[in-house]
Amino acid sequence: MQNSQYGSDFRKLEEDYFELDYEVKNIFKEKAEKYKSIYTSRVLLSISMILISVAPMLIASILGGSSKLVVLMLVLLISIVGL
Repeated sequence: MQNSQYGSDFRKLEEDYFELDYEVKNIFKEKAEKYKSIYTSRVLLSISMILISVAPMLIASILGGSSKLVVLMLVLLISIVGL
C-alpha cells in the first residue's frame, strides 16, 4: 500500500512481520467470508449495469436517431451508469 500522505504510517506494517491473535484472525476471516458474497454480487451488478447502459444508444441508432431521441437515450444512459 503506497500513498504519499500515509506512506510513513504504513511502512512499519509492510516491512515488519507480525501475527494476529487467534480470535482476531477468526473475526477477520468471518467478516471476509460474509463480505465476499456481497462484493461479488455488487461487482456483477456493476458490470451488468455498464453493459446494459449501452442499450439506449443502440436503440436510438436503430430507430432512426432523431436529435430528441438521441438526447433522451443519452440521458437514460448516464442515469443507468450513475446508479
